[in-house]
Amino acid sequence: MSRSRPIPSPDLSEDKPSSAYAQRAKSNQELFERLPRNDSEWLAMARAVEPDRSARMELWSLLSSQWNEIDLTAAAQESIALLAEAPTAAVVMVGQQPALAGGTLLHLSKALSAGVLAQRLRDQGEPAVALLWVADEDHDVGELFGGFHPRGDGLPEVTNPFERHRLMIERLRLPGVDSLLTELRALRVESAPWFADLERTKSESPATWYRDFMLSVLAELPVLPVHATWIRPLQRQAFAEELAKPGALRQEVAQARKTLEQQHVSPPIPEADPLPLFFVDDEGARHRLDLGVDGETASLRGSPSAPGFPAERMTLDALASLALSAPARFSPDALLRPLIQDRLFEPVGVVTGPTEMAYQLELIESYRARRIRRPVPFHRLRARIVSEAEQAALDEFEVDAMALAADSDVTTLLPSIQAQELQGELLERARPIGDWLSSLVGDDRCTPPLKKRAERLARKLDSDIEKLHSAIRREVAGDAESARKRLSAVLAALWVRKQPAERVVSVLEYSRRFSAALLPALIAAYDPYDERERMIVLPEHSRVGSSSLASESGLS
Repeated sequence: MSRSRPIPSPDLSEDKPSSAYAQRAKSNQELFERLPRNDSEWLAMARAVEPDRSARMELWSLLSSQWNEIDLTAAAQESIALLAEAPTAAVVMVGQQPALAGGTLLHLSKALSAGVLAQRLRDQGEPAVALLWVADEDHDVGELFGGFHPRGDGLPEVTNPFERHRLMIERLRLPGVDSLLTELRALRVESAPWFADLERTKSESPATWYRDFMLSVLAELPVLPVHATWIRPLQRQAFAEELAKPGALRQEVAQARKTLEQQHVSPPIPEADPLPLFFVDDEGARHRLDLGVDGETASLRGSPSAPGFPAERMTLDALASLALSAPARFSPDALLRPLIQDRLFEPVGVVTGPTEMAYQLELIESYRARRIRRPVPFHRLRARIVSEAEQAALDEFEVDAMALAADSDVTTLLPSIQAQELQGELLERARPIGDWLSSLVGDDRCTPPLKKRAERLARKLDSDIEKLHSAIRREVAGDAESARKRLSAVLAALWVRKQPAERVVSVLEYSRRFSAALLPALIAAYDPYDERERMIVLPEHSRVGSSSLASESGLS
């Protein structure tokens, strides 16, 4: 049996310190004009969208040729049949860079959220599908991070065999597929139900493996894949238009930024590039296009040439012609991609994380200027997951899980009686000395130099007393030692390297710990109309390979 409950949104007032992540997580309701509050409103918004039928049929025809080459789940096959019958069906988009071994829980949460949104429309009689945009044209191999596997002796992760370069992920091939699986077995996650999905879908292509793993895990939801590289032929016109109007996107983003600054929101990209495009060379490497000072030519940033780039510098007209004839030579940057995506797919909704939500805000003027209908932005599922034993510890110590943060101090949450007694003795003995030193400042018997020396000593004593007071709280555990150890284990399950665990811990770790109970709990916890983070409590299936701290702390 699982339990979940919402956690209030973080306090983002200016008088309290907050992380950049928290700032970007500002309430959608505050930042967007109107969002659905229930299924009925979501249905009404979906039905208000009337996609271009002929454009949709061309799009589905192109994608069907790719889908036919994939071993799709029954639910995915049904979605393809639905699109054939209803080309203008509602589309919910979600995008993510591929990751090794299925990535972190965040990856699954995003795709799952889109699937749930599409299913909610279907349950009300509206044809709908969720499309998982696999960003295989990205070249940042650091994004392939497969997540940590917390252990008592550290945070191991599967090896990323790729060095940083500019090759698109679509071009990469794993040097050893079985070696990655062997690493996971060594980490003892083979008992995870989703390990079987990973093993069954293995591929030398990280993008393909990631896609097939996600579809396998989400087999019951109406999710279809779309690789960014699949739809290049339909992007030619958008590429040519950007090259014909250099700096247009930059001006639109600058205008939107002024509004955002008034709302105290810091966009992730301070200034857009005049040319929001990459050139893709013969080897599949992406090169940023730099606009020349003449405003009519462009060159490759940081490189005088690249295989397939006809000259050191090309005119924008020549590049626009190339985009029309060979669109695979170009790739949009992070700001242009949502505009192209929404222009082509005309989605009714899009699932976003905090950074993507910020992109949406930066592009508000761009959507208006280009007359692209902006989809309804939905937050993804954000969840903190603990075992029943971990929740029992929180309940026992009367610690509110909703108040826990990455920097929560267990010595403050669980004070020691012995420490409090010792702190009291310290203040009782030291304060009179400090008071006496301070009194010397007004003592007529003291010379000015002596008064200054007494004042400095009093300040130093106050500082040292404060430090010793804190050290006693931290180091004199006494009766609270066992409780602090147990609470520390819970914190370690919720926060890893100051990040929410869902963002950095392998999805296979969650599958191993919570087995078949995990996916239904995640689906049930997602409320598209409530942005608050969810707390999910689940029975733990296995502690094999888990943190020794948790076991030693009595939480097993």
